[in-house]
Amino acid sequence: MPETGKLLFLKKADDSSVHESNAISTSDEPPWKIMVIDDDEDIHSLTKMVLKQYKSDNRSVEFIDGYSGKDARRLIQEHPDTAIIFLDVVMETDKVRFGCR
Repeated sequence: MPETGKLLFLKKADDSSVHESNAISTSDEPPWKIMVIDDDEDIHSLTKMVLKQYKSDNRSVEFIDGYSGKDARRLIQEHPDTAIIFLDVVMETDKVRFGCR
């Protein structure tokens, strides 16, 4: 069981292990799934640029992209093993919130 309040940091992968693909595999373990749900393509690009070279517990990362609340609901169902979700809770309009219809 992890210690309460303990900070965890990702370790930078060796440059030789980085490939230009959606999933960067450096071990036999499956990559950590990172879901990005945002209607702004720049957010997707920036998130990938910042995180693509990092790994934790010798596992790389795989990005799953969604651009709407509808995409988010579907992708969460399809990928229940997602490690983290970066979610823009105000996407389509200022009045629509994630989970509201």
